[in-house]
Amino acid sequence: MYIKKLAESFLCADDSHCMSYPTTPMEASVYDKLTLAQQEAKFEGPYRSIVGGLLYIFVCTRMDIGFSISILTQQLANPKPTHFLMAKRVLMYLLGTKDFGLILGGEAIPCIFAFSDASFANDQADRKSMGGYVIFLGNSPISWSAKKHRGIVAVSSTESEIVQVSETTKEVLWLQPLVIDLGFVYIERSTVLFGDNQPASNVLLKNPTHSGRTKHMDIKVKFCGEVLSRKDKIILKYVPSKFNFADIFTKPLSTVRFRDLRTVLVHNLDGIINNSQYLQRTFTVLKDFLKISK
Repeated sequence: MYIKKLAESFLCADDSHCMSYPTTPMEASVYDKLTLAQQEAKFEGPYRSIVGGLLYIFVCTRMDIGFSISILTQQLANPKPTHFLMAKRVLMYLLGTKDFGLILGGEAIPCIFAFSDASFANDQADRKSMGGYVIFLGNSPISWSAKKHRGIVAVSSTESEIVQVSETTKEVLWLQPLVIDLGFVYIERSTVLFGDNQPASNVLLKNPTHSGRTKHMDIKVKFCGEVLSRKDKIILKYVPSKFNFADIFTKPLSTVRFRDLRTVLVHNLDGIINNSQYLQRTFTVLKDFLKISK
């Protein structure tokens, strides 16, 4: 297994971090540690190698480490010892959950559900926002992302959410033709994009023209407004933050919150083998949400 091979390369029995498995891939105080790490000397060890291995795992099956990967890849140019310890923590978390993975299939739901979220100005160094999305085809996650926003710094949570909705919309528009080729010819009529920021939704749906507060983001606003005004392309809906599954990509979370979101995204595959009813239970959270959102 790839996770075990990676652990054999970068973890050792004498490593104090190998004594127990962390319950989350990243500590809640990650930004404070990043600030303190700026004073450290450059790390000359295999930082890029371990992050590259973790990135491969994230892209393939383990989207639950998305926020951690976004933090770690931002340090590739100038890694510090603290950053390497963070990477080892993520690897330890994966080792403790090595039986987790994706489930594709289940109940036939010919719809695309996209969840978009952004965390406003959470990077203490440059005050850029963190954004992410996860896109489902029915019960199956087919695309996900966790990235720090580039370009101009957003000056409000509404602006950061508009930026992220724009990025998620572009991904959905790219996926729709692929899904149509798979035989879901009416998928554009059943594509829903969920976000948890009502002011951003109001700007995009009701006022897709610039104002004094959003003039510098006029292109993104007009792009989203044009797409969302066509009801046969994407429908934008509000979702409470509790049910916004993209929240796992934007900030460090408590163990309870992290596990609640992870339940929807990745699953204990060993549990499926040992319990034929496991698959049905793992879809409960998503199915309950779909009933609420109708």
